[in-house]
Amino acid sequence: MTAAAPWAGRMGSAFGAPFLWLVCLTYFIQGFRSFVWTAVSYQMKDMMKLSPSTSQFLVSVAYFPWSIKPIYG
Repeated sequence: MTAAAPWAGRMGSAFGAPFLWLVCLTYFIQGFRSFVWTAVSYQMKDMMKLSPSTSQFLVSVAYFPWSIKPIYG
Protein backbone atom coordinates (compact mmCIF):
# COMPACT_ATOMS: atom_id res chain seq x y z
CA MET A 1 0.00 0.00 0.00
CA THR A 2 2.83 2.41 0.63
CA ALA A 3 3.91 2.29 -3.01
CA ALA A 4 0.50 3.52 -4.17
CA ALA A 5 0.51 6.70 -2.08
CA PRO A 6 3.57 8.34 -3.74
CA TRP A 7 2.23 7.34 -7.14
CA ALA A 8 -1.16 8.92 -6.42
CA GLY A 9 0.52 12.04 -5.05
CA ARG A 10 2.63 12.46 -8.18
CA MET A 11 -0.42 11.96 -10.39
CA GLY A 12 -2.42 14.45 -8.33
CA SER A 13 0.28 17.09 -8.55
CA ALA A 14 0.80 16.52 -12.27
CA PHE A 15 -2.84 16.42 -13.39
CA GLY A 16 -4.89 17.78 -10.50
CA ALA A 17 -7.50 16.11 -8.34
CA PRO A 18 -10.53 16.92 -10.58
CA PHE A 19 -8.92 15.12 -13.51
CA LEU A 20 -8.16 12.06 -11.38
CA TRP A 21 -11.75 11.98 -10.13
CA LEU A 22 -12.93 12.15 -13.73
CA VAL A 23 -10.71 9.22 -14.70
CA CYS A 24 -12.00 7.18 -11.75
CA LEU A 25 -15.61 8.02 -12.58
CA THR A 26 -15.12 7.06 -16.22
CA TYR A 27 -13.53 3.76 -15.17
CA PHE A 28 -16.52 3.05 -12.91
CA ILE A 29 -19.06 3.91 -15.61
CA GLN A 30 -17.32 1.69 -18.16
CA GLY A 31 -17.59 -1.22 -15.75
CA PHE A 32 -21.19 -0.40 -14.86
CA ARG A 33 -22.27 -0.92 -18.47
CA SER A 34 -21.94 -4.67 -17.97
CA PHE A 35 -24.93 -4.58 -15.59
CA VAL A 36 -27.06 -3.02 -18.32
CA TRP A 37 -25.99 -5.61 -20.89
CA THR A 38 -26.80 -8.37 -18.41
CA ALA A 39 -30.38 -7.10 -18.28
CA VAL A 40 -30.51 -6.86 -22.07
CA SER A 41 -29.26 -10.43 -22.48
CA TYR A 42 -31.93 -11.72 -20.08
CA GLN A 43 -34.53 -9.70 -21.96
CA MET A 44 -33.48 -11.34 -25.22
CA LYS A 45 -33.40 -14.79 -23.66
CA ASP A 46 -36.51 -14.76 -21.50
CA MET A 47 -38.92 -12.31 -23.12
CA MET A 48 -37.94 -12.48 -26.78
CA LYS A 49 -37.07 -16.22 -26.67
CA LEU A 50 -33.97 -15.76 -28.83
CA SER A 51 -31.22 -18.31 -29.11
CA PRO A 52 -27.72 -17.32 -27.99
CA SER A 53 -26.49 -17.11 -31.57
CA THR A 54 -29.39 -14.87 -32.63
CA SER A 55 -28.97 -12.56 -29.65
CA GLN A 56 -25.23 -12.31 -30.32
CA PHE A 57 -25.98 -11.46 -33.94
CA LEU A 58 -28.31 -8.64 -32.83
CA VAL A 59 -25.68 -7.26 -30.45
CA SER A 60 -23.08 -7.42 -33.24
CA VAL A 61 -25.40 -5.54 -35.59
CA ALA A 62 -26.00 -2.92 -32.89
CA TYR A 63 -22.23 -2.45 -32.40
CA PHE A 64 -21.40 -2.39 -36.11
CA PRO A 65 -21.69 1.41 -36.51
CA TRP A 66 -19.23 1.89 -33.63
CA SER A 67 -16.75 -0.49 -35.22
CA ILE A 68 -16.71 1.33 -38.57
CA LYS A 69 -16.64 4.78 -36.98
CA PRO A 70 -12.78 5.01 -37.00
CA ILE A 71 -12.73 4.09 -40.68
CA TYR A 72 -15.51 6.51 -41.55
CA GLY A 73 -13.98 9.29 -39.47
